[in-house]
Amino acid sequence: VTVTYTGVDTLKEKLYYTDIYSIEYLMNDYETERLASNAEKFVISDDGTSLVYIDGYDVVKVTDFEKSGVKKDLNKDEEARTLYTDGDLKHVYFLNRDKELYYIKGKKVKKIADDVTSATMSADGKFCYYVVEKEKFYVSKKGGKGKELFREEDAKITCESDYGISIATVTNEKLTKAYRLDGKKMEVFYSGEVFHDSTELEGMLGNDYDWQELYDSLFDY
Repeated sequence: VTVTYTGVDTLKEKLYYTDIYSIEYLMNDYETERLASNAEKFVISDDGTSLVYIDGYDVVKVTDFEKSGVKKDLNKDEEARTLYTDGDLKHVYFLNRDKELYYIKGKKVKKIADDVTSATMSADGKFCYYVVEKEKFYVSKKGGKGKELFREEDAKITCESDYGISIATVTNEKLTKAYRLDGKKMEVFYSGEVFHDSTELEGMLGNDYDWQELYDSLFDY
C-alpha cells in the first residue's frame, strides 16, 4: 500500500489547466465550469481567486469563479502577446506583436515603450524591468514612464524572474554579468565567462561556489 500526502484537503473550488489550453474550475458540487479557453498565456493570483489570460490577442481578467466566472476585457485595441503581472494582478503589463510594452490601469491602456526585446516583473509588482533594442535597460514603476538604469552597446541584455528574484543578464563577446534587481538598485552577483542561457550559470560558477547558498542569498532583501 502506498500512501501519498499532498497537503490538499479538497479538490473542490480549485483551478485546473487542461491539455487543450483551457482553465476549469471545480465547483463545490463537483460540476466543472470552464473559465477560459485558448489560454496559452495566463497568470493566477496568489490567493487563487482571480486570473488574467490572453484570449487570442485580448487580455481578460476573470473573477467570481463560483458564479461561472465574471470576465472583464482589459485591453481594447492593442494585440497582446505576453503578460507580466504581480501576484495580486493589480499591475498588468503586456507586450504586443510589434514589441510595444503597455500598462493596464482600470479602463486605460498606456504605452510604456517601443522596441522591447525582454521584460519581467518584480515579485511585489511595483517594478517592470524591460530591455530596449537589446542594449538599453529600463524600469517602470507602477506604470510610470520608464527610467533608464544603464545601457551597454554591442551587448545583449535580458531579464527574467524566478522564485521572486529578478535578474538582468548582460552578455558581450567575452563577458557575462548577472545582476540582482531590487527596485532601482542593481547588484552584481556573477561576472565571468560568457554563457548564453541563465540555466548555464550554475555550471559556470564551478566547484569553488556553493550554488545553493548563493541562490538562497538572493532572497535576503
